[in-house]
Amino acid sequence: MIKNSNVVILGIGNPDRGDDGVGPYLAKRLTGRLDAEVINCEEIPESYTGVIRKLQPDTIMILDAVCMGEKPGAIAVLTRQEVSTTGYSTHNASIGLLMKYLEEETGAEVLLLGIQPGNTSYGSPMTPRVRETADTLYSMMTGEGAKCLSAN
Repeated sequence: MIKNSNVVILGIGNPDRGDDGVGPYLAKRLTGRLDAEVINCEEIPESYTGVIRKLQPDTIMILDAVCMGEKPGAIAVLTRQEVSTTGYSTHNASIGLLMKYLEEETGAEVLLLGIQPGNTSYGSPMTPRVRETADTLYSMMTGEGAKCLSAN
């Protein structure tokens, strides 16, 4: 569970394009559930840079669909340098520039939590595997669903 009040989480993507909506889906679910500021940016994260700067975060976590050549639902935590040099596609050519800008303006560590999409066609629903990954991430981040095993 995230416990640092200097964390900002950004959900990026288009909810009308199937798995590309995974970032906003997670952001909506996480809002009010963490000790972090969660912003659902959808397709316009650059419109929130002023708000983000005012929050003075130590860490910024971007949630987005990222084409990594993996099976749908696979996840990776990527730095700006990895996004810039690996050829991963986030369906948003400026994500690397956004990450660089946020690093320079806030001094925060900026990370991209990428989820491999399966289908990003307009009008398609989120695929079950990507939704399952998003729901698992939600449970992990909020601590919900955690089970303790007793040694009986």
